[in-house]
Amino acid sequence: MKYVFVFTLTLSILLSGCAEITPEIPPTSTPKPTSCDEVEGNCLELFFDGENCTYRGPANLTSGPVKLLYLKESEGQSAVNLLKHTGDETIQDAIDWIGKEPSAAHHPRWSQELGVWRRVAPGATYIWNGYLVSGIHHMVCARLDPFGVWFGGGFLVEE
Repeated sequence: MKYVFVFTLTLSILLSGCAEITPEIPPTSTPKPTSCDEVEGNCLELFFDGENCTYRGPANLTSGPVKLLYLKESEGQSAVNLLKHTGDETIQDAIDWIGKEPSAAHHPRWSQELGVWRRVAPGATYIWNGYLVSGIHHMVCARLDPFGVWFGGGFLVEE
């Protein structure tokens, strides 16, 4: 009975021309950034095509909030990892640790993972929002099957 009343009321308004009905517009989600050019503040962009892991970003950042965009354009599952060095090791030390690519090494004992390790589907973009503190950091891309790791890049975070 309630539905008949609403329908009848709506129909009579439409027929009388007293009200204009506009269709409901569904809410839209905020589009994901596709590059750091679309992001304010600290942004790290890591691109993986299945054979090359490339960091596009500054060599020096200030501590604070950061957005990491992992742009994956390859087949199969892969992952990204962001690590902070816990000692005096340099970016070159991270490159040496990984060695010949693809490597089986990605997390040296003198580094701390920052909770970024995530599986990413083919063609997907993974976005991580975090907070960086001062120190040396590096990133890697990993293909999961067969497993292989590539050095992506490194940077220094200062206060």
